[in-house]
Amino acid sequence: MFCREFIILMFSGAISITILDILFKDKPGKISDGGQDIRSKPPSTQPSAKLQPSTLPQSANSVTQGTQPSNRDKKTTNEIPKDNSDVQPSNLLPSYDKLEIFLRQRQWEKADRETFTLIKHAAGNDELFGLSYDNIQLIPCETLRRLNQLWINHSGERFGFSKQRDIYLDCGGQPGKYNSEAWEKFGDQVGWKLPDGSWILAYKEMHFSLNAPIGHFPVLCYRRPPFIQRLPWNNRLLPSLADYLEECRI
Repeated sequence: MFCREFIILMFSGAISITILDILFKDKPGKISDGGQDIRSKPPSTQPSAKLQPSTLPQSANSVTQGTQPSNRDKKTTNEIPKDNSDVQPSNLLPSYDKLEIFLRQRQWEKADRETFTLIKHAAGNDELFGLSYDNIQLIPCETLRRLNQLWINHSGERFGFSKQRDIYLDCGGQPGKYNSEAWEKFGDQVGWKLPDGSWILAYKEMHFSLNAPIGHFPVLCYRRPPFIQRLPWNNRLLPSLADYLEECRI
């Protein structure tokens, strides 16, 4: 009797286990080990490893680094300036300050002497006693232009190289060509001659006044060495000066 019941019990248990296995074979999450599901786990939420910059493509690296300028685009504070050795030093440039002061104050003698000093310096020879065709060509056009403009502006257009040139041409002279008749007429008109027809020989006899005849200053045609007070005029200089003014478009 006991053996029969035991066999029946074992047979029933086997059937039960078989039925349970059939029922729950395809249903995940129902069989657990220690209270935890061992057949169906949720997807891992662990963050993936970050990509290293070295593994990124070149375009990605340029984005992460931003638009920083390259070394060749950066300006350094110790940059060597360009060589400007061909620029004339400022201490060699002529200064017209003294001349302009004399002209404003109507100190005509000082202004005329300062003009001659600037002319000699511009010609490259501070020892000149007078000008000639050769050394007048050494004077930069800009220097002549500036000197002429200062005299024109501060004399009410009565004095200046261009005024002398115009008068000489009106007297029949030509640029670059000496004409004795035109020279004599010019001397009378600008007041470089005395009433008796002779030429002024002493520099102190010039008319240092705004009322002097038009074209009276500057007196470049007068030779003036420091040790001789009475010298003849350079009658060849005015035609050369007129020619050079035309060349400089003054």
